[in-house]
Amino acid sequence: MRQNRTLQAEEQYENMIKEIEDVFALYMVEMKEENENFLRKVRKQAIQEERHENEKLDVVPETQHDEMIDEGQQDLQVNAYTKLSARTAYQATKELEQDMGDDVPEDAPLMKKVLFLQKKGFKLEEIAQQLNKGKTEIELLLKFSENKT
Repeated sequence: MRQNRTLQAEEQYENMIKEIEDVFALYMVEMKEENENFLRKVRKQAIQEERHENEKLDVVPETQHDEMIDEGQQDLQVNAYTKLSARTAYQATKELEQDMGDDVPEDAPLMKKVLFLQKKGFKLEEIAQQLNKGKTEIELLLKFSENKT
């Protein structure tokens, strides 16, 4: 019986390790996807802002404009647009936090915060953004809470 208990405990331990590894793997994949999406959005916004600026100032058309600017200047422009886009995204996140965060208890555990925001009707992405967590992590927490009830 003791040997069986030990074997069962080892199996449970191995299963826990596997589940934790799966959670981390999902989290890392999600982080990578979110980073790639963010970079795409920043690049897209930079291009749109440049087009808008060109139209506003009646500058040389974009094809000629690119030929006139050397690579160093292009890098500076991309960096400037990236900073501007990041600042804009940060401000939007802060505004969202102010809109959603007033009712969230600060000292509450993560699970309670997630459930609280879900009851308030926020989407999975909004909850993840509000709590600075990954979408997969929030999804797993909600699944765990469903299993407990």
